[in-house]
Amino acid sequence: MPHIPQLLVPASDPPSPAIQIASLSHSFATLAGIRRALADVTFTVGPGATVALIGENGSGKSTLLRAAVGALSPDAGTVLRPQVGYLPQEVDELAWDTFGDALDAALAPAREAVREVERASSMIATRPGDAIAERRLATAIDRADALRAWTSDADLGAMLAGLGLAEIAPARTLRSLSGGQRRRLALVLTLAWRPCGLIMDEPTNHLDQPACEYLASVISDWPGPVLFASHDRAFIGQAATAIVDLDQVAVGRGAHRLPDELRPGRPAGDGGIWYGGTIEQYLQDKRAKRAAWQVRYEEEQAELGRLRRASGTAARRVSHRRAATDNDKFVTKYRAARTEAEVSKRVRSVESKLVALEAAQVPRPPSQLRLQLEPAGDGFGGDRVRRGRVSESGAGGGGLDASAARAARPAEARAARQPAGAQSRTLLWADDLLIPGIAAPRLDLRASTGDRVAVMAGTRLLITGANGTGKSTLLHALAGDELPPGSTGVVGRAERVRVGLLEQETPLGAESRSARVLVELAAGEGASSAQNLGALIAPRDADRPVRELSIGQQRRVLLAMVISQNPDVLLLDEPTNHLSIPLIDDLVIAFQDWPGALVVASHDPWLQSAWTGQRINLDWPPQNG
Repeated sequence: MPHIPQLLVPASDPPSPAIQIASLSHSFATLAGIRRALADVTFTVGPGATVALIGENGSGKSTLLRAAVGALSPDAGTVLRPQVGYLPQEVDELAWDTFGDALDAALAPAREAVREVERASSMIATRPGDAIAERRLATAIDRADALRAWTSDADLGAMLAGLGLAEIAPARTLRSLSGGQRRRLALVLTLAWRPCGLIMDEPTNHLDQPACEYLASVISDWPGPVLFASHDRAFIGQAATAIVDLDQVAVGRGAHRLPDELRPGRPAGDGGIWYGGTIEQYLQDKRAKRAAWQVRYEEEQAELGRLRRASGTAARRVSHRRAATDNDKFVTKYRAARTEAEVSKRVRSVESKLVALEAAQVPRPPSQLRLQLEPAGDGFGGDRVRRGRVSESGAGGGGLDASAARAARPAEARAARQPAGAQSRTLLWADDLLIPGIAAPRLDLRASTGDRVAVMAGTRLLITGANGTGKSTLLHALAGDELPPGSTGVVGRAERVRVGLLEQETPLGAESRSARVLVELAAGEGASSAQNLGALIAPRDADRPVRELSIGQQRRVLLAMVISQNPDVLLLDEPTNHLSIPLIDDLVIAFQDWPGALVVASHDPWLQSAWTGQRINLDWPPQNG
């Protein structure tokens, strides 16, 4: 059954005005053994502070947030908090039937606070000078002020507009909302209730850039503590006053704890790093510290090798000295004793240095996961790749009735049947495409882009636009999904073109097979999937059931499944959702030299600013950027 999250979490007992995480540790029992998710993490988020929780996929961010709101009992450690609003990473279902019901629930505490002020005022009128009545009124006014009850309706309207939900009719059922709309509604509820603190897991997923900027402005002014996990570096840069990186390796443990000069910040216990600067400063410092760590490790290993060789050589000098003969026993007796003492002293000195360095040496830096895409083949594979599964696909056309396509665009209808080796090398295209929706078109190319989208060999195309303008719809159309009745225009694909689609959702929550099995199945017989698997999933997680992995790790599995089939065209829908910042950097680098075509739909401001290829904006009326 879908899980209905608890969006408003009461204060801890005892309560605290800050979010205090103290010595938090937690492990999970898996089929492969015990997996440590958190290791003695300690930090505090004070009132008015906003702390961003970052780290690799599977590093324990969601686990820590769930422990912070009491949804998970940690193995060790304590959490103190005020009343907080909690936004989980996924919202499968909400507790109301309609959109209007949810809005009434959002306003209920503020409306009740106003009614209490009215009741307390009536008591004052009938009992002037009564101390109890005066205290009740003062308490009621303080409560109403804290909830911004006097402007709650206007505030809710601003939230709906800022988060892209203002056009949804109150009578619309919540079950009819998309996953992104449902999660944005949960965010509206969390903010509208005005809890003391906020704890949010990937709050910018499903938000376009204006919505991200709106949310950053709201939480930057939040009077209580705010803790959120995110991979959105632009949002972190706008909103966070400090960063906690759940990178246990960067801290080290016990005798192999990294020295201060090799850490990018101060330890947050044994399981994280606290950094008081900006995200870009932190990432720069972390890269520099990791490089210095590598140099220190190589220097120490070279010195250890030298000391071990020196120790062995000196020891052999003591143990292999030749026996004295009768003729030189008297002469060599004194010299031998003196030489042996000097050699023994040198041996002890070398061994002492060796023992000290072995005890103090820095651990080996972990190897970085690196994604390396195989070049697309000289020919084209003839299958369509979707969610890592392969399904047979025809030579051209994309879900529109053939006669309708010919009527709309005769020339393009003929082009839909051109072989992939034709001179134009156009692999995918969409012309005059209009896909109807409930209240407005789900996609209208003529209104937004000038009617045509063409993907050539080597294309790098970024699709931007506000929520609801049709970015995902366009990707699905280009991938060959069947289009709904009433669609007009033409979608085409050259013969024998392999198209890979990474969808925005992550439907692997119940998958019992391992990442290795899924990627091998997706790659097919004779294909090598080890490189893509190793670049995206840590070896310790490759053979675990996928349902045990974090959402970010599951998204990595889907990405590995898609690219393991070596598509000619790769369609990525919000690829930075749930993926760690280092992996996003690796993806950008890997795709620079990949000869295949790449089409990306994204809200991510950082990705948009780093993009050097073509762009189309689906906003209507057209907007710059």
